[in-house]
Amino acid sequence: MAREPKVARRDTLSVSVAACRVRMQTGEPVVFLDVRKDEDWVASPIQIAGSLRIVGNDRAFLPPCHKHNYIVVYCA
Repeated sequence: MAREPKVARRDTLSVSVAACRVRMQTGEPVVFLDVRKDEDWVASPIQIAGSLRIVGNDRAFLPPCHKHNYIVVYCA
C-alpha cells in the first residue's frame, strides 16, 4: 500500500517591513521571493531590489540559497 505524502502545514506567518530591514542591516542573509500573479505584476511591476520573481507554475521552484537564509515570500 502506498504511503500518503506529507502535507506541509499552512500556518500563516507574517513579518513586518521593519523586522526585515533590521535583519538586512545586521547582515543577516535575506532572500525575497515575488510570487505575484502575472496580472498583478503587470499592474505594478515594481519589486523589492534584489528579489527573485517566481512566475506562473514556477512557484514550486526553490532558489539556490543557504539553509540559514531568511526567506520572505511576498505577493502584495
